[in-house]
Amino acid sequence: MDPTSSEASVGIPLRPLVHADTNVSDPEETVSNERPHASRSSVANDECRKLRRTYDEYDTVDWVKDLNADSDRRARMEQRAKYSLLGRLLLVWDSSSGWICVGLIGALVGVFAVVVDIGVSWLSSLKEGVCRDQLWFNQEQCCWSYNMTVFSPLYGLPSSTAFSGLTSVATVANSTTAITTVNSTRAANATTKELIYPHIAGSGAQAAFGFYSCEQWYSWERLLTGHDGDLEHVGAFILGWIVYVLLAVSMVGLCAALVYFLAPSAAGSGIAEVKTILGGFVIHKFLGPWTLIVKVAGLILSVSTGLCIGNDGPMVHVGACCAKILARFFPKYGLNPSKTRELISAAVAGGIGACFGAPIGGVLFSLEVASYYFPAKTLFRSFFCALAAAYVARALNPFGEEHLILLSVDHDTIWHFVELVPFAALGVCGGIFGALVVRCNKAVQKFRRKRCAERPITYLLVLTAVFSFTAYLHPDLRVEEKLFIRKLVSSCTAGDQEDLCIKELTINRINIFLMCIASDYIRLPESGYGNATIVSETNLVGSFRAGPRMARGVALLFGALLLKFVGLVLVYGVPVPTGVMLPSIMVGAILGRLMGIMVEQIVVTQMSHSLFYHRLCKPGHPCIDTGLYAVVGAAACLGGVTRATVSLVVIMIELIGGLSYSIPIMVASMFAKWTGDRLYKGSLYDVQIRLNNYPYLQFDKASNKMADSFASDIMHPRLSEGPLELLTENSMRLEEVEELLQRSEHSGFPVVESLASRHLVGFVSRMDLIKALDLNQPHSSRRYGPSAIVCFTDRTPLPDQSNRMDTLEGFPLLIDVRNIIDLSPTTLTQATPASTIFDVFRSLGLRQVLVTHLGRVTGIITKKDVLRFLDDC
Repeated sequence: MDPTSSEASVGIPLRPLVHADTNVSDPEETVSNERPHASRSSVANDECRKLRRTYDEYDTVDWVKDLNADSDRRARMEQRAKYSLLGRLLLVWDSSSGWICVGLIGALVGVFAVVVDIGVSWLSSLKEGVCRDQLWFNQEQCCWSYNMTVFSPLYGLPSSTAFSGLTSVATVANSTTAITTVNSTRAANATTKELIYPHIAGSGAQAAFGFYSCEQWYSWERLLTGHDGDLEHVGAFILGWIVYVLLAVSMVGLCAALVYFLAPSAAGSGIAEVKTILGGFVIHKFLGPWTLIVKVAGLILSVSTGLCIGNDGPMVHVGACCAKILARFFPKYGLNPSKTRELISAAVAGGIGACFGAPIGGVLFSLEVASYYFPAKTLFRSFFCALAAAYVARALNPFGEEHLILLSVDHDTIWHFVELVPFAALGVCGGIFGALVVRCNKAVQKFRRKRCAERPITYLLVLTAVFSFTAYLHPDLRVEEKLFIRKLVSSCTAGDQEDLCIKELTINRINIFLMCIASDYIRLPESGYGNATIVSETNLVGSFRAGPRMARGVALLFGALLLKFVGLVLVYGVPVPTGVMLPSIMVGAILGRLMGIMVEQIVVTQMSHSLFYHRLCKPGHPCIDTGLYAVVGAAACLGGVTRATVSLVVIMIELIGGLSYSIPIMVASMFAKWTGDRLYKGSLYDVQIRLNNYPYLQFDKASNKMADSFASDIMHPRLSEGPLELLTENSMRLEEVEELLQRSEHSGFPVVESLASRHLVGFVSRMDLIKALDLNQPHSSRRYGPSAIVCFTDRTPLPDQSNRMDTLEGFPLLIDVRNIIDLSPTTLTQATPASTIFDVFRSLGLRQVLVTHLGRVTGIITKKDVLRFLDDC
């Protein structure tokens, strides 16, 4: 029987329930700490007891019972609607309340998404400096209405000689191509941006990512010393470095303090816990109002630190909290745990839809990754919730649409059939990346819980200090993750100063370095850059050899890839709100961009004179679109970590805004899924569930080890555990029932004809029995005497109300509790295979099943019994 779902009540002394903590210790580490010299068998026994105790902290939900109760409630409302206008109005309200509720959930999630976006943008800019006139503006907003200068945060503004000698003329001509005058002058009008490139040590990220400078924006170096930090003012540079690190550490420290003291349940991603809740279990205090407030505030602080943290998982948790809170105002959902989980499923879709601007992908993510029970009605309402969330997030976003579109791809670019090979290779790499992240993060979390269990905040502060200290020196890591991703997936355009876009064109043995693919900018002598007009009788082919700074850009991308991978492994699971999807997309975009550059250079250098090359590559267009490879790599790595397929493809298609690249994304996603599952079974969310010992019935746990097991091996009580606690249908006195409840902690009891026959009659829950018999009331307030007979069926004639038989104390002799017994409980036989039992619990969402043998009740199996059996396997 299920010893976990009992609830304390007045008059019945029960063992108090322990609220579930979101950071449950790993059983192996707990055993090793408490008994370091224990033998192997004793360690295994202690681990088994620990698992049992952990599962006992959670309550379960019976989907079948709750859905039957909702059907009965609906039938009563329809019956009343036949006879009164008020009943018809209430029926209309009941039918529309679900749509109203999910709409409000979606709108609220969208508002929180905008709040998070604004807060992250402002705090991220605060690490760099402040706006003098409007402190509440971030760097981009501060310089919107002023003349802007793009500059390097590392090496400052240009010197007066940086643009000296920028006037030069070059003429190159042959039979097919003529390059006319190249005239370059420094722009003097107020609307021209000054492009500072000769002395920059980065990859051009500052210019591309919006590192704008204006008189109204004061960097911390300029504010404190009067100089912008560069090589000419090393002291100012070091001071800005220190301020950057201190602010990042302060943000993460404040976030950790809020989580630790106000709402420990706000830590982590939240998807693993939401999956457990949707699987039919209750995690106390996980979806409360304080958790919602701390989750939103902590998410803003944690993402702004610059660590490998996304807002995807926390937004799912935020949506679940909104669903739980709003369900209280709709009794149809608030009083029915299973119906509440329908709202939570819709809220998951709303969270993903608001985070990525992908409502359809959010619905499929809820169906594929998070939800356990997902009927068609929930599908439609999830879509409406995700639509409302995405619309509100886009309507209220003050930064414009570009902040919601991460993957802006040129849809004019054509991919070739032969490119499916590198796309599949990207999928394999994404699967390897996902398996490495899952394995390494699991090891890191075990180490952290074993060595840093008493100092989790110290670990987080040190990690933040080291990462921000390193990121300050890397131009690609100082920007927001969304901006970096957007740059990686963008194709090279005219005037693009990215190192990765500088190509080399050879005409009559004279090399000209193009700042973009067939752009209007060329590389002049060392003195600077200038505008160029290229006149040609034939269009230039859009792919060229790598320029002189391509190696530096690639090296910076490799450095960012390594740091982000290490950061993702070390950060996920720390006691602050964290998400894994956005960092995985960023790592995948880096990997894909590197793959695209490699394929492009192979094609240009090895195949440029072949007939195959001229057939595939169209004049005036890049033969290989490296931005597309970044999109495919992002999908591959995200699929390797989450093991999602259909929802992942739809999310990526919605992010790029078109169907042109659906096949490459699908190929990469499938190869990532196959490779990841081959190397390690389960996603990062599944590992989190296992580490925290959450009672989630995994779909992949039905292994071959259950082939020779049956219901008799899983049920309780076993032969060595004593007899099964039973109730008889019409022969037990109230005091006997109360005594049974006091000595037992079971959440329900089978009802039989008699203890001798043990023929099953039905099943009654503990809480229903306590309420029906007034056992939660003081003795003076009870309606029944201790010697009254409790009747669960009508086989014993009930006393006539006009001439009832009373006891000497004035209490009724018989107690009618026929309305609380379930006369059709789910039953199995002792010979039922364990795999069938697993499928029954997984498909029907049952809390327990009764086990019979030749019509006699012999035991009971709960969902927690199945989980413990699978753990033993």
